Amino acid sequence: KTSNWSKESIIYQIMVDRFRDGDRGNNKDSKDFSNSGEKPEISTWGSPITNGNETDKIWNNQFFGGDLTGVREALPYLTDTLGVNALYFMPIFQSDSDHKYDNDTYEYVDNNFGGNKGLAELGKALEDKKINYILDGVFNHTSATGSLYKANKDKFYFQGDFKDGAGKSIPHYPWHGFSNFAKLDYSKEATKNYIYKAENSVAKTFLKTPYFADGWRLDAAEDLNSEPRDFKENGKEDDRQKANNLKIWKDFHDSVRKVAPDSFILGEFWGDNSQWYYGNAWDGKMNYGGFYLPFIENSQNHKYFDGKQSLDNKGEYSVADIAKYTRDYLKKFPYSTALNSTNSISTHDKMRFLNQEYSGKDNTAMMTLAQTLQLTYIGIPMIYYGDEIGAFGDKGGNDPYNRQTFNWNDDEWN
Repeated sequence: KTSNWSKESIIYQIMVDRFRDGDRGNNKDSKDFSNSGEKPEISTWGSPITNGNETDKIWNNQFFGGDLTGVREALPYLTDTLGVNALYFMPIFQSDSDHKYDNDTYEYVDNNFGGNKGLAELGKALEDKKINYILDGVFNHTSATGSLYKANKDKFYFQGDFKDGAGKSIPHYPWHGFSNFAKLDYSKEATKNYIYKAENSVAKTFLKTPYFADGWRLDAAEDLNSEPRDFKENGKEDDRQKANNLKIWKDFHDSVRKVAPDSFILGEFWGDNSQWYYGNAWDGKMNYGGFYLPFIENSQNHKYFDGKQSLDNKGEYSVADIAKYTRDYLKKFPYSTALNSTNSISTHDKMRFLNQEYSGKDNTAMMTLAQTLQLTYIGIPMIYYGDEIGAFGDKGGNDPYNRQTFNWNDDEWN
């Protein structure tokens, strides 16, 4: 059984730091150094996004001040102007980085976002308005310098003699070779209890009062394991890893559904493996493989339709051929999975739509076509904040330039 509410939704994806600053009193201070002693880069709203090489040689430490109070202030815009009825928040837990996919811990919402109190207040406001929301569950790894790792490295994590991507020896398993990410060990009952099994586990706590979350988006979902390896180790899949991963997510699904029977479980997975569906573990997936890659980013780098454009094909590929591809792709999944998978034209991992080669900065006609497809294609439309006003990223629009602040001056909207 899949979630009932999700398939009827239009979801709006929010990076909290970049959406709206509703309380300047909780903004990050320049003296708020990281766990590694690095100074944060404090930027004014609307100023350019930078990467580490352009400034202080430190990546992902640029902060603008967006918070959960700002989201609460923007609810009339989201519901009355846009008509969205669900929100997806990128990671909100305490972390040194601006993207927060390397959280220090899971118990505490970042103080710069308003803390747990801020989430509870927003959760109540969303509950009153009958707006659902899901949180980003980065349950594969945490920061290797954060408080959770320091206090529980033997209890929750793979420990041993591992090599990072540069060949350096480190004591924790580095997710995809990144030494700053420490991978959680799901062979340990303590890890499972902490993340999802215990009544006070992370996954259950935020689905209950006073937070009222309605589900989880599962980051790097295929990589969770009870052995120290990722989904594709050295570019190769492993049947044993896949079986371990499915077992974990089945357990997660069954545990979470006991406290929130209609919670939405959305996996991040870019391929077309179908093991997690059929009521087993996930309701749906972020539909990169069935929507974004073939229709929005189709190019010589992704050889859907022989590398010819599908959205702007100029006659290179017929509508009938595109329809055949869609039917063949959807046959790999249950119908309920297709209904519960999200379709995006931009995300935090992909360039802004208006930066695509075939569109160009002023090509509003192509934007209209893409949004029409997004809103009518089977599945759940997921709007990346700013897409609706024609956000355009600097320097090609890829990460981190696709994560700019929302422009609240409607005179400047595209």
